[in-house]
Amino acid sequence: MVRDGSLDVAPDILTTAKGITNAAHSAGPVCHNGKIASYFDEHFFSHGHTYEAHPLTLAPAVASINEMKRLKLNDRANELGAYLGKKLHALEASHPSIGEVRGIGLFWAVELVKNRQSKAPFNVGADKVAGRPLLVDKVSARMMGNGVFLQSWMSTLSSRRR
Repeated sequence: MVRDGSLDVAPDILTTAKGITNAAHSAGPVCHNGKIASYFDEHFFSHGHTYEAHPLTLAPAVASINEMKRLKLNDRANELGAYLGKKLHALEASHPSIGEVRGIGLFWAVELVKNRQSKAPFNVGADKVAGRPLLVDKVSARMMGNGVFLQSWMSTLSSRRR
């Protein structure tokens, strides 16, 4: 269940990858609710992976989950995310080149636009393919130079863990 004050979401299916083991070993779990699971009681699903149910895969996953619970990382992400979201939305309100701010927890994105009303981006895919300088790359380089780690793509800046 995801709760950030504005959302109350319980996913039907959740997929994840390296984060479940902190990249200590290959793992990519797929979690689903009981309704989906019950479908496979009567419908055979033949599927497997090289590391399926392997102790070297499951041990770091279980350890990561236990550490996340022990350190209350979900609560911390929601607490810090509320602060970050408030600051980013304040920036959005005061800056004409921010088309949209969106996020949850500590995963946020800021969309940069030429014009807020039309949502016209500074750059498009053709600019990236042609190797033209992207405004978002200039902004992210400056931010990273100031110790803010993020990921940029076309016209969007996204939060990133260091």
